[in-house]
Amino acid sequence: MPVVPATQEAEAGESLEPGRQRLQLLMGPRTFTENFTNNPGVPGLHQTYLCYEVKRQGPDGTGDLMNEQRDFLRNQAKDHLSGSHGRHAERCFLDQIPSWQLDPAQTYRVTCFISWSPCFSCAQEVAEFLQENPHVNLRIFTARIYDYRPRYKEGLQMLQNAGAQVSIMTSEEFRHCWDTFVHHQGHPFQPWKGLDERSQALCGRLQAILQVRASSLCPEAEVAVSRDRSLQLATELDSVSKKTPIIN
Repeated sequence: MPVVPATQEAEAGESLEPGRQRLQLLMGPRTFTENFTNNPGVPGLHQTYLCYEVKRQGPDGTGDLMNEQRDFLRNQAKDHLSGSHGRHAERCFLDQIPSWQLDPAQTYRVTCFISWSPCFSCAQEVAEFLQENPHVNLRIFTARIYDYRPRYKEGLQMLQNAGAQVSIMTSEEFRHCWDTFVHHQGHPFQPWKGLDERSQALCGRLQAILQVRASSLCPEAEVAVSRDRSLQLATELDSVSKKTPIIN
């Protein structure tokens, strides 16, 4: 089954951005906010959205955006009538890459913004891809940590060991996604209440998993909120996550 952009789930209002060489379907504002919110108490989140950008990097480290490789998608849900087991967003994303025809002689930076971090199986597949394609550098910014399946910590560690940079989304990344992938009709991104505090708390959790400095996982972390508040929220996140079953 071919993967199509996730705009079937978006609100009416996809558009062709000025200057784009092809039709870029954009996500509805409500779809973005409901799926990328880092509030663990929001119910009914049974899907994963993944936004991505690809840049060709030059010898000096600068890069040019490959417009045709900037898009978003979502996971394919299970269909009991057809017998489809569904596919996670990361696997759908990996399926897209061969069509890009990346030149092994050049270096590419791929940046993903994902509403849930990869499960162990998806992390393993992405890590294998990176090992087989050393000309691809991957950055993953995740809104939340997907801890509803076993070995999720091992999966995140595996990604890091394969060379991927795994970080928590902050206001900067949420705003970039809003400006780039959402049909916002000129309305600026409005951070929801508690966004910075929850990002900080999630940075603390990811730091513990990857055992690296929090500032490298969440650049705004050290100035967003106090350490005591982040520890309190981390405890709340753990408590809520155990009570809210999520299907990726």
